[in-house]
Amino acid sequence: MKRKFVAALVLAIVLGTFMSCENVPTLPEILTTVKGYNDEFIVLVLSLTEDVAPTEFTEGESLTFDEGMTALVDYAGSDELNLIMTLDRWVASDGTEINGTVVLDIEYYTSPVSISTIRMAPSMINFDRTSVSYVTELIDDDSTNVSFTPEYNFLFCASLIVDGEILILNMFGW
Repeated sequence: MKRKFVAALVLAIVLGTFMSCENVPTLPEILTTVKGYNDEFIVLVLSLTEDVAPTEFTEGESLTFDEGMTALVDYAGSDELNLIMTLDRWVASDGTEINGTVVLDIEYYTSPVSISTIRMAPSMINFDRTSVSYVTELIDDDSTNVSFTPEYNFLFCASLIVDGEILILNMFGW
């Protein structure tokens, strides 16, 4: 009787351990996900900034890009706009809830007024037991086209922590 109980207990522990395991995404899958979220941020930011000169924003003004995604205008000059974006349970297109802070530096061509560069540095987002710190830069070299179409889209991951395990840690900064 005692042996059956011990065997049943061991079986329950083994089944419980292996049945509750999740597939852990690979590093490329996680970075692709981060890039996708970043692309979503850019689309939402462009919805309020692409057709507007930076001087039309007021320092201290609060902008709402989406439910759970707001930004504070930190600086607005003739050719530059700085935003501090807060993600507070913002829901991405895949249904993932994201929290974090993203600092945006948007540079403009002055004639015609159009965005030349978008920098996000530093960015810190948290989702699905994952914490990511990264820098991104998008550059549009064509000053004649008012629509922002980046020729270059760089993303540098400074740190990546999944389930408390450090997968990437850049000791040298950006």
